[in-house]
Amino acid sequence: FNFRVNWDNKDSILNQGNFIARGTVEKNTAGSRNTILKVEIDSSHIYLENNLWKLSNSSILIDTNSININKLYITNKERSYLVDGTVSENPADTLHLEFKGIDIAPLNYWLNRKKNNDPGMIPLEFKGHLNGKILISNVYKSLLLAGNIVVDNFSLLGSEFGNISINSVLDNTKKIVNIKASNNLNSVKMFDISGTYDPGSKNIDRTAIATKLPIGFLNPLLKVFASDISGFASGKLNLSGQVNNLFLLGAAMVENAS
Repeated sequence: FNFRVNWDNKDSILNQGNFIARGTVEKNTAGSRNTILKVEIDSSHIYLENNLWKLSNSSILIDTNSININKLYITNKERSYLVDGTVSENPADTLHLEFKGIDIAPLNYWLNRKKNNDPGMIPLEFKGHLNGKILISNVYKSLLLAGNIVVDNFSLLGSEFGNISINSVLDNTKKIVNIKASNNLNSVKMFDISGTYDPGSKNIDRTAIATKLPIGFLNPLLKVFASDISGFASGKLNLSGQVNNLFLLGAAMVENAS
């Protein structure tokens, strides 16, 4: 098959481009009786609100139980997406995702679409720029996510948290994922999260330490019965148990609350 799409809004703020892909059905050279759908994507230029994005040529192989993506690369000056690798029933197959300078604000558009069905839904107001890598494997049995990502100038519910770093590393010996997350706002760390996730048992064990964490970000969540909340929270909390049966233990102290 041949697939081609062209669009042009013919306006001063450009939204135009073209997308071309071709598909063929081929025999599986790996010895399987199943055939493979091969999709070849041509390189192209796409304008989104006057921003030029370049799509590199790539190919995708689709089998009955696997998808292989060969270096799908999308760039815009210093910003880029990269998708490369395989998703299949083989736990060793890995899909690589890489982000550089990606604005996360468009998440608000997708989340706010649900507000039409839920008028009481509170806008999260995500802001920031995503950088880093994520590795996805064992999708069919026990999904594993590993990687290292940073969200620069992260903001949520109208409150600034600085740079957020999240690190996830697979321990092949123990078959668990070690997870760490923390923030850096003008060289001040307000929260530090560490712990593990066992994909086999779906067990979580994570500890969060807060140090003078501003609680003003709670205002949008508690506006029904409180307003102008201010102060700082410090303490230690532990979240543990299986995903569908979690327990939260710990203590926190609020200073200068009003």
